[in-house]
Amino acid sequence: MKVPYGYWNSKENCINAAKTYSSRTEFARKCSSAYQKCLYMHWNEAFEHMKKKNNYIYNYTYEYCAMVALRCNSQAQMEREYPSVYRYAARLKILKEIFIHTKKSPITYEEAKNAALLCCFKQEFKFRFPREYRFGYNHKFLDEICTHMIPMHDLTKRGIYAFEFEDKCVYVGLTCSFERRKEEHLTHDSSAVYKHIVETSLQPTMVFKSDYIDFYKAKELEGVILREYTESGWIALNRTGTGSLGTNSRIGILLAGCSSRAKCCTDFKEMSLRFPKAYSICERFDWFEYMDEYLGSIESGQFVPSKNVGKRSSKKKLSVSFPERMKGKHIAFRYTDEELDRELRKYKNKSQLRSKNNSAFQQAKNRGLLDAYFYGNANEVSNEQLRQEAQMYSSRKEFKKNDDAHFQLAKKRHILDELCAHMPFNGYKDERTMLAYMNNKTEAQKSGQYWTAETILLRVKEGGFESISDFINRESGAYDAARNLKILDKIKEVLPLKIKYWSNDELHKEALKYDRRTDFRERASRAYNVAFKRGILDLICSHMHGKRSWKNVDDIRKEALKYDLISDFISKSSGAYNAARKLNIIDDVCKHMRNRK
Repeated sequence: MKVPYGYWNSKENCINAAKTYSSRTEFARKCSSAYQKCLYMHWNEAFEHMKKKNNYIYNYTYEYCAMVALRCNSQAQMEREYPSVYRYAARLKILKEIFIHTKKSPITYEEAKNAALLCCFKQEFKFRFPREYRFGYNHKFLDEICTHMIPMHDLTKRGIYAFEFEDKCVYVGLTCSFERRKEEHLTHDSSAVYKHIVETSLQPTMVFKSDYIDFYKAKELEGVILREYTESGWIALNRTGTGSLGTNSRIGILLAGCSSRAKCCTDFKEMSLRFPKAYSICERFDWFEYMDEYLGSIESGQFVPSKNVGKRSSKKKLSVSFPERMKGKHIAFRYTDEELDRELRKYKNKSQLRSKNNSAFQQAKNRGLLDAYFYGNANEVSNEQLRQEAQMYSSRKEFKKNDDAHFQLAKKRHILDELCAHMPFNGYKDERTMLAYMNNKTEAQKSGQYWTAETILLRVKEGGFESISDFINRESGAYDAARNLKILDKIKEVLPLKIKYWSNDELHKEALKYDRRTDFRERASRAYNVAFKRGILDLICSHMHGKRSWKNVDDIRKEALKYDLISDFISKSSGAYNAARKLNIIDDVCKHMRNRK
């Protein structure tokens, strides 16, 4: 129903409209404007004739509730499909009685045994038949009914196996369960063994190369065995590097947690006192031999944490030859220390090493060698270390090519000239290039000396700098050195800061350029902050427009008289318009306007 503007401001009109509806829902849906007006103005008389929504209590009986319960398999289903009946039964506390038909009968030994016969692993038994598994576990006959299942061995130990084919192809791996892994290799499409069977129609022979041993020994032994096969003329089917522990990530998490805590202790006794939980895990899995390399030490009366990450001692280290390329694939063997050293020197940084030879990257990371070849934290590299590195090269080009990381670090610290002073022509291509570069340098810089307090102050006095900003832009290296030497106060005595001094009159003139404080703060932040600190910000911003509180009816009327159209009133003075609506004087203040719709 279309009505004139302001029609629903009348209480009588709203009440008359409400009488045509029998419920609030119908009133709100078919005449929302009148309904909202009645709610806003608290005209409750409009709703008196309507039906009230009472909390009706259904007259259910016990027999009816029991009949509904028979249709449901659980109380949750009854609550979802018959909520009112469920609430009534819950209020009377008869849910257990009417759902007695859903109570499962107790499990017997024969039922648990029959369920176990349908499974091959204990894990499968636990997943498929949780009630039967729990019943056997609680009554201590679980091992008796699971004797036919394939055993899952200690997850902290691994055994080495190999699948040999007649065409001299072999796959070497490690596992915590030979039976499970054999089934997976012969049936799973993703297995390299299964794919080779499909391609050649040959059946492999599974050979057990070692019993279940500690995982850190098995990782090394797997690489040695694969190497023995390849040296004998076999073709490896392994697509990834050896040494992976498999899919059991929980062991890796426990291992990382124990090793991180071991690095904070000097011996296992201290570890047992400070980290009893980690110590008990190591004791349970017999990891003390593996954790020995992680323990810290006392040097010069101070504790030095271990930096080893999986580094092996000489007793555990097994010799493995350099990797080869076979059948167009790069087989990732485990490197010896000498081979890893030669491999790491081929790359300039960690990113390049990781992208081109991830196997070498992971092995260097596990042995804690990455920081030795590629600096990780620049603050840990001293200037003396950089000087020793630079002494190995005869030119800057050679320095940059072979050790770009240290070259860039020396350049960033502005000590490259000092480090390259021993090189012919100071490391440049020829004398002409050197002279062209050093034309504007001081005598101290030409000799390759680093910035000292005397040379910096001399440069400040003779450089003709206008301010500290000019000095920073033209001689950033000298400024950084001055900051490190903590002589900036002496430089400020010679070069004052180039900052404009604002008088009160200048601040007032600057503030007159803006109509709002926001523009003043964004476009002249320095003047704004100075005025704020001096406490004259409100005085010089008195002419500016700010947020206004429209509480006076006369002010609203005066504001409304400025506009001929109600659309202009809304867009240009929304605060006054909204205040007029809340005070219910919108018709009065807008009566002179046109298009009041």
